[in-house]
Amino acid sequence: MTIPNLMKFKRRGGSSEEVETKGGVGGDTHVSSYMPIGAVITSMGRGYQAMTTTAGVGQVARPTTAPLATLYNGESGGSMSYLIERAFAHQLVSTSDASHFAIWLCVHPVGTDIDIADTITTKNSTRGKSGYAGNANLALATAVADDGWFPWSNSVSGATAANEPGAVAIAEVQGRIIIPPLGSLSIAVVSSDAVQTFVVGFHWYEEQIDLG
Repeated sequence: MTIPNLMKFKRRGGSSEEVETKGGVGGDTHVSSYMPIGAVITSMGRGYQAMTTTAGVGQVARPTTAPLATLYNGESGGSMSYLIERAFAHQLVSTSDASHFAIWLCVHPVGTDIDIADTITTKNSTRGKSGYAGNANLALATAVADDGWFPWSNSVSGATAANEPGAVAIAEVQGRIIIPPLGSLSIAVVSSDAVQTFVVGFHWYEEQIDLG
């Protein structure tokens, strides 16, 4: 005989009334959130973002060892992992011709010798907290190992007039890249020519999770 599992929850708002959930015909349970995606962890003050303040040149070939920036997780083993929400690149200088570019990312394994200096020190809380007390280091153009680069954004068309700011490319990672303690993530921009320059950055959440 099969004994069905029954889950009960308390209603929000302090009510002691219990509510039951019902499964679908395949045994699945449908759950909905009362807040937008990311709002709960942001409300806990664990969301941060940072970007470079000096523009770097886009590459006209697959990236190897020269990223525009690298985010390093300086937490001790078993502590906070960085759940990458998005990466972004803003074209500061365009060319006189039609231009395009895209974001590439490289995940560096734990133990890789990329204990970078923290040259980009302004890290903004996405919940309005002042200061940053974590252990994320973000560095501009630090040489890294070529641990495998992959495109993460669609190609974006930039401005067509010379020396004008252009478009923004956004890689919506949404947690599909996780940087564990002592791991790191590099970003580069592959562009249609080597004249375009970009500032780049990351948006991430810090959370202690089971990495298996």
